[in-house]
Amino acid sequence: MKPTKGSHQLRKGRYDAPGYFYVLTAVTEGRKPLLEDPYAAQTVLDAMRWLGENGQIELHAGVVMPDHFHVVARRKENPLSKVMHSLKGYSAKHVNAALGRSGSV
Repeated sequence: MKPTKGSHQLRKGRYDAPGYFYVLTAVTEGRKPLLEDPYAAQTVLDAMRWLGENGQIELHAGVVMPDHFHVVARRKENPLSKVMHSLKGYSAKHVNAALGRSGSV
C-alpha cells in the first residue's frame, strides 16, 4: 500500500514503549465505507477485543466508523506495528469474506 502524502510525518518522533497509552487509527483504502456493514464493523470490534483478551494490548475503547476505526489501548510487550498488523490483517480477511470481495481493505 502506498503511503499517503505526509503520513511519514505522523511517525516522526513517535515513541513506542510498553505501558504507554495510544490512540490508534486506521482507514479503509480510498476511504471506502466498507465498515458500514454491521457484520464488517463487528468483525473489527471482535478483533480489538481478541487482542485485549489475549494480552496483546490492554483495550480501553474502540469505535468503528464507516471508513475507519479508532482504538484506545495501553501497549503491552508487542510493538505497535505488530499489534496493528494483527488487527488489520485479521479484520481485512474477515471483512472481505463478509462482503464477498477481495483485495485491500
